[in-house]
Amino acid sequence: KHLMLELDQVSSELQTSIGVASDGTNKGSIVEDVLLRQIRFLSLCHDVLAKTTEASKLNALSSSEKSSQQVKELAKVFHQAVLKYNEARRILGSNGSASGGAEQEAVAAFKILELLSSRLRKGRVEYQSWACKVLDSCLVLKDHSIDVVIDSNKSLSDAFDILSLLQEPLDGYEDTTSKFDNLLVNTLTVFAKDLFDRVLLPMIDINTAPSDISNPYGRNRVERHKTPQWLWHSQNKFKFSISDMKSGKRQTYRMEWNRDDLDIDNTGKPSEQKLTANDRLNCFTDVLDNVESLLAFVQERALFGRKDLCKTVGSYLFMRSEAQNKRPKGPLLTNLLSLLNDVLPSQETDFFVMMEPLPKAVNEFDQKMKDIGFLILQKEMKAPLSDFVVDLERKYAEKRRADILAEGHSIVMMDYHNTIQVGDAPARTIISDKPYALESPREDPFILTHCSVSVVAHKILQLCRKTLDEATSVKRTDGCAPFLLYRASRELFDLFRAVIPARHGLAIGSIPRCASVMHNDCVFMAFNLLTLGLEYAPKFKDPTLNKTCTFVDMVPIFRQFAEESLGEIVRRQKVQLVEIMESRMSDFQHSLALNEDGGGNSWSEAENGVKGAMYHIEQVGRACSPILSADIYCRVMGTLIDTVFGVLLDNVMKAQDISEPACRFVNALFGSTFKCVDVFPRGEVEAKVSCSLWYKFFAVGRLMNMSLADISHALAEGFFRDVTAPELSALVKATFADSDKRNKVLIALSNSE
Repeated sequence: KHLMLELDQVSSELQTSIGVASDGTNKGSIVEDVLLRQIRFLSLCHDVLAKTTEASKLNALSSSEKSSQQVKELAKVFHQAVLKYNEARRILGSNGSASGGAEQEAVAAFKILELLSSRLRKGRVEYQSWACKVLDSCLVLKDHSIDVVIDSNKSLSDAFDILSLLQEPLDGYEDTTSKFDNLLVNTLTVFAKDLFDRVLLPMIDINTAPSDISNPYGRNRVERHKTPQWLWHSQNKFKFSISDMKSGKRQTYRMEWNRDDLDIDNTGKPSEQKLTANDRLNCFTDVLDNVESLLAFVQERALFGRKDLCKTVGSYLFMRSEAQNKRPKGPLLTNLLSLLNDVLPSQETDFFVMMEPLPKAVNEFDQKMKDIGFLILQKEMKAPLSDFVVDLERKYAEKRRADILAEGHSIVMMDYHNTIQVGDAPARTIISDKPYALESPREDPFILTHCSVSVVAHKILQLCRKTLDEATSVKRTDGCAPFLLYRASRELFDLFRAVIPARHGLAIGSIPRCASVMHNDCVFMAFNLLTLGLEYAPKFKDPTLNKTCTFVDMVPIFRQFAEESLGEIVRRQKVQLVEIMESRMSDFQHSLALNEDGGGNSWSEAENGVKGAMYHIEQVGRACSPILSADIYCRVMGTLIDTVFGVLLDNVMKAQDISEPACRFVNALFGSTFKCVDVFPRGEVEAKVSCSLWYKFFAVGRLMNMSLADISHALAEGFFRDVTAPELSALVKATFADSDKRNKVLIALSNSE
């Protein structure tokens, strides 16, 4: 009261001063403008103080006297006080000071504003608390009902109006009052969240148990998020009932719903039923009917049909109309879209059953949501649900493609070590013991040699054929389903070659069995890809696919994978064999010039190195023989044995001097090495064909136990045809002392060269 009296007195004095100043030549001067702003500032502060005093009567009213209409009128007065306060704040800010620039007067002006803002902030909290209490008591969400209470003393509509009035910000206090910005929108958003979590989501997903929600409009409310898992039941149809109960001044509109008892499995959850496509369609339309009935009740009774309130609730449940492409879709729309996608069947016959009724039901639902104001769209924008069913055949085909790729992904994530035998053509057979003497080519080159491939590769090919069978059996030739299914069949092979090397790359590069399986898988894929397009292209009814269906472009990729996987493991095994032997044969070349006493230790180490290498080859053979085809297996074993032969030949042929005891040891060592023929299915005959160094190794070993006469006789018979003349001359010089017989042999070798 003292402040109001002082403001009146100061305002009168200033008006008198303005009157005096206006009589002279100073009319319109800067002083006059400053004084006018001071008068306006003090007048506004006087009005703010008076209106906040009047608005503070809210606490003075008893509970019986606090009718919603009275509170609403006081809230309007409070809102006017906020507007006048903001105007006074702007006047003070535009002049830098409310009293002619004097520092003392400016401090006093800011103190006045500080006092008024404190009263306004306190009043705003009080009115918000009253409005939220009204919402708590008038909007009651339960597991199976919604109550809207209409009380003459607590009007729900007036509570919404009061929250709208409280949204006006206080200038200069944006940080501390930001929680009041969009207060009505935030409150309705909280209500929409509770409506979805407590009511709508359990209607869509029967596994969702609604949790008790206390203090739904308070600041400490904990939100609950859940990703639904669809469970199809024939009992998706709810039974709704609306009642109107009146008790004194209170009138309650109640919407209740219930559903027949569901079948419960051993886990205590509803058991999923095997429903036909038509049953699933009926389930989905029932869900739309349930949501439509409930939202219609909320629109009519809880939101009073007000477009602004329905738009706010709808913007959370569905999506914002002004930023559809920027804001994520609301939870209700997201779940309905997911459920709609799940409705689409896996069989084409079932798809044709719902081609007409499904779009019709969706369009009717969207139109109803537009009519009641929950779904507001800009011009030329389609509702997401209706847009989804515009091209239903493409959605069906895309879903089938996604399901096929998901099935393919589950296959490639299986255990890669399980194998299955494929192919029905025997490997090439040997008709003599001469090198590379094989039978004539098979009559049919498009037959796969008998081998083992992974179960993963076999199932991927089966799934691809199943997909192509489905693509070629599509009834509508003008649709996109055959193209997307053909694309899915190709993507299955891409999935295999992308996942398997990445997931099992370490094992493929280090374990011979895994590398063999990968090699066979790629050969198996490439073999089938050669003829797969020729097999299915004539079956397509579409003329484009009839001409373009092919898989031949993938053949080089899989062949390259096959070569790299097996080639890399063979190179790794060759390096290991060389390491095993050279670690024991570091002095072997020099020890050949010594007798048994001098070179015995080195010879023993060399023998152990050869045994270690043979054991290693034997283990690799045991791992690869059940997997690789006989032809490829023999080539791999021949390459590894050639590595052992090469190390021994290199040490012997580079020796400058070989003693007689060393010759006997080398002959025996070479003879023991020939036990490697045990790794070949057909023994020595197949070893001679597979090992390129076999005859050279055999000849050098025999030479260690020959005389010069025997060598001359063997030369005449062509026994050393795989050994070059310089190599043979070096061996003769290292093995035999200088003599006329040796010179004759060397002359004969030089002539043959």
